[in-house]
Amino acid sequence: MNRKPLPAPTPADRSEERIRRQLQHLGKIIEAGMSQAEVVSRRVEALADTDLAAADGAGIDATLGDASLDFERISRAIRQTIVLEMRLADDLSRLLEAKAQRTTAATVRAARAGALRRRIMEMNRSTAEPEPPGLPGAPGSKVTGGRGSLH
Repeated sequence: MNRKPLPAPTPADRSEERIRRQLQHLGKIIEAGMSQAEVVSRRVEALADTDLAAADGAGIDATLGDASLDFERISRAIRQTIVLEMRLADDLSRLLEAKAQRTTAATVRAARAGALRRRIMEMNRSTAEPEPPGLPGAPGSKVTGGRGSLH
């Protein structure tokens, strides 16, 4: 098999791979944060359902305060992760756009080079002088031997 070796990855290719990997990790972090926020939310709902008359009011207030602080921290981390994800997505978009422009430019250069080669070949064909009939040794020529004798 005549297999061409794959081209070595360019720095842009490696950057693209790294950004895609980072975006996957950030997506997992966001999912984990959302799960934690849901747990805290359920904890607050459970506390709200507690019979306040039967329970120690100060203890519930402290627990609600802790849950509120937990939720605030988790939601802030989620928001910051989303912002980071958006920035990375923008970086990836710019990287892919630049890659597409380079590919387009290379395609245009190759097309222009091909058109130039074809034009040169056509010019060579049109300017080539045809061999005049009757040269010695030419098929169908009546001139032989170069001494001017005719048959």
